[in-house]
Amino acid sequence: MKNLETKALVVAGRPQGDWASGILSAARELEEALADPDRLNEVASQLAAVADATGAGMITGASSLGNQLAGIVAGRAARPLTLWTQNGAHGTVLVVEGVLASGAQLARTASRVRAAGAARVVGAAVVAEPRGLAMCRLEIGDDVHALSELAAAR
Repeated sequence: MKNLETKALVVAGRPQGDWASGILSAARELEEALADPDRLNEVASQLAAVADATGAGMITGASSLGNQLAGIVAGRAARPLTLWTQNGAHGTVLVVEGVLASGAQLARTASRVRAAGAARVVGAAVVAEPRGLAMCRLEIGDDVHALSELAAAR
């Protein structure tokens, strides 16, 4: 799935020097964007496409927003997706993050899912900071997907 084509979620706020304020701005803008049912459906469809393409049978979130998105995707997916909630995991599990900043939450959740028995863990973020995305790929492997990436700080 290296060349997953998605209609990127446009995030107007870009970190311009202050990394933390840029991430917070992106998170606020994402929450506002997802309040629009059409945008929410678009993001849910894109995440469902990641689940389908990777063969995920289970889904969970790495954060509060990730858990909410995971529930929406599980409820709307064309194929069965079971929500993972700290019990035994099996097969491929998709871990969803809303805004991936450092990547620590997604990596930590992936570790817990593996410990629960998942054979494979795939990560997906709606918006990712490039350095955090790279860190996740080091921890989890190449199976970490971003629907869109924040521009690097200048």
